[in-house]
Amino acid sequence: MNVILNRIGPIAKANISLDKRFYVFVGYNNSGKTYASYALWSLYATQRRRYIHNTKSTPISFPDFAGNNIEVPITTEKISQVASDYSKNLSLGLSNIFNVSPDNPAFKKARITLTGDYEKEWLKSRHKVLFGKSFQDKTSNQYILEKKSGEANFILSETPFIDAPNSKIFGSLKFTLTSAMLGNLKESVTDIVDFTIQETLFRFHHTPFFLPANRIFFPSYFKYIYSTEAKEFQSVRRQFRYTNELDLDAISEYPHTEPVNQLIEAISSLPRLQARTQYSDLLLELEEIISGQLTFSQKEGIAPIDFKLRLDGGDDIDMYLASSSSNQLSLLYLYFKYWATPDYNFLIIDEPEENLHPKNQIKVANILINFANRGTNKVLITTHSPLVAETINNNMFLSYLKEKQSLQATDYPNKDYITENALKSKAYGVYFFSDGQVSEYKPDDYGVYFRDFVQEESKIRETSDFLRHKISSLKNKHD
Repeated sequence: MNVILNRIGPIAKANISLDKRFYVFVGYNNSGKTYASYALWSLYATQRRRYIHNTKSTPISFPDFAGNNIEVPITTEKISQVASDYSKNLSLGLSNIFNVSPDNPAFKKARITLTGDYEKEWLKSRHKVLFGKSFQDKTSNQYILEKKSGEANFILSETPFIDAPNSKIFGSLKFTLTSAMLGNLKESVTDIVDFTIQETLFRFHHTPFFLPANRIFFPSYFKYIYSTEAKEFQSVRRQFRYTNELDLDAISEYPHTEPVNQLIEAISSLPRLQARTQYSDLLLELEEIISGQLTFSQKEGIAPIDFKLRLDGGDDIDMYLASSSSNQLSLLYLYFKYWATPDYNFLIIDEPEENLHPKNQIKVANILINFANRGTNKVLITTHSPLVAETINNNMFLSYLKEKQSLQATDYPNKDYITENALKSKAYGVYFFSDGQVSEYKPDDYGVYFRDFVQEESKIRETSDFLRHKISSLKNKHD
């Protein structure tokens, strides 16, 4: 399946595959990489994974129910209509994701469209949905809608009432519909069919998590965010106490985009979370880079969270005294330790190379590749670093050679510069952003040709060679 982004911020059009494990967005500043990252976040975010009811959906035509085994036809037009409605709803929600007005010029004509072989996916699926129906004469019946793999249509049949239907999971769906729905039977069946088609075609199981480029701010100054919000709340309480009136306009909404709001809420929830262990090896690698462990405390359970860096010697220092690299990597550290689940993660990280020495840029890139190769995890990065790009290429090379059994671990010249858990080249989706357009850099057995990086590197080398030649000529002249 692909997602097509139209007129979102600086992006005129982008066509991005949703079937990759590791995404790399490269391109010039202000070309739309973060906009596209937010759009992908919105596809996978929990609040997006819900039934989008279309009140204008035309009821499905099938014979009046007079017994069991009534065929409910599911046409190509019906599948296309449900897919179109889903895309429209995603488009309408974009302004909320970016925390702007729907009339904002950057989003007024924004559009997300999902494309794929919907008929093929529908035919492969199988479903058995139980639902109850109350009628105007106060009678109630219970029905089953069943669809077998390889068939397009449902079969509708009446069934005796089943105790505790919510405890039973039918087919490939992780829910049952049991409420007494309004409207006639055909309208109820249409709602269920629309719901089932959506869940079949758009099952975004991954949980997205976004780490912004300005990560250095959060560990050092999170308590100031808390303090500011607390003062606002106290001001509103004072007003209500003395006037018995509540000025809703005085209560500010979250001032950030939804992905950043998710991050702030995750930080706030840290005291209630238990540390996880499934990514302990990745945490150890991060601890080597930051030269310690990130710790936090909260006095009396209500004060703002205070982060510190526990150095290898055991001393704790405030984060504003820690290096910029330690501050930058702190959120990634917290993600692996507290927020990432054992599987189905989608980590989106803006410019992971920020504030890092070249060697540590390579280490972090390998950590992210390693994470993406666990279970069904996904990773998306935006980057301006040729070193990160070359690290990705090296891992593609490694995967190819290991598959061909042409390389042993003892052959590596620099073991710290690659990861054993390399992803195959087909698992990467590399996209170049420029002048409103997004082009795919397709990998092959020789990796990806990051032409914009190569062009700039060639220019700087050409300039260096020219200047060195001038210096050499000048010295020779004086000699």
